[in-house]
Amino acid sequence: MAIRLSALGVVLIALVAVWTQPDFLDRCGLNLAFLSELREQRVRAGQRRDVLDRHAEVIKARICAKQKVVHELLAGRIAFLQAARQFKDLNETPITCQDNYRSRFPGRSDGEKVCRQVLAWLDLDLAGLPPDQGKALSHRYEQELREHLESHDGVVVLPE
Repeated sequence: MAIRLSALGVVLIALVAVWTQPDFLDRCGLNLAFLSELREQRVRAGQRRDVLDRHAEVIKARICAKQKVVHELLAGRIAFLQAARQFKDLNETPITCQDNYRSRFPGRSDGEKVCRQVLAWLDLDLAGLPPDQGKALSHRYEQELREHLESHDGVVVLPE
């Protein structure tokens, strides 16, 4: 029994050494290809994790920024189309982690799709208001979008 535990201990120590010191096998004169592959997989997994962590940070920052835009819109400090322009800019930055709003919102143009995204975010924010007040604000911005579409041949033209 003691021999088994000793052997298991040696194996565990070797595995820890291989895992924590990539050149351990080479220093011992062993060349086990599968362990090299495991090491490479660990490196690739770490790189994927780093990319996902960066994307998560971008998404969190984007959410906060969009909430601020909606609050600015509701406070009357920016116009509806300005809010849509800011959403579009947030959606497309950085290029490596864009929001796929184009596939999630209906519309004939990117401008219309981003306007509908603003309306969706607005509806979430208005849920905390009394129903009549929330519906009135939501209707106001939907009407503004309809009028803009009618006056621009069905295409939303966002401000620069």
